[in-house]
Amino acid sequence: PRAMVSSTGKAFVPLAQVLATPSPAKFCSLVQLVSYWPRDTTRFLVEAAPSPGGALSSGFLFALHVKDDNAETDLVVAGDDAVYFLRGELPELYGTAAAERVKIMLDSLIESGEIFEVHMVSFMSLTNASDLDHRPMLKRLRIFATEMPAAADPA
Repeated sequence: PRAMVSSTGKAFVPLAQVLATPSPAKFCSLVQLVSYWPRDTTRFLVEAAPSPGGALSSGFLFALHVKDDNAETDLVVAGDDAVYFLRGELPELYGTAAAERVKIMLDSLIESGEIFEVHMVSFMSLTNASDLDHRPMLKRLRIFATEMPAAADPA
């Protein structure tokens, strides 16, 4: 039987309810990983625009497509939350070997069908400029305080 409450003592929220709840809001759900984007894990690392007078920096930005028994959605994974999710992989040390290690872990998690706990926050985001007349704001979900399950680690 599945647990009814998260490691933080909060009741798990089904994805259908997460998607129907107005933003901003925080949730914890039990999900399975279906896929990730970009599929080329070397592209998880992106250049960030420098702050005035600052240097160009790198950070993680990718998406996870997850599902539960009744719904599925995409989750944005970025910044320090991505470092935590990736079990401590650091942007400044993220090369080909690290990207391959991450790919193996994610593919293993997909293949196993393991259900894991994910903490997420919803927020509203602007869509493409071409969509502004039709749908100027889009609800998005971003993970926080979530670590990839240890079972996905091939080590």
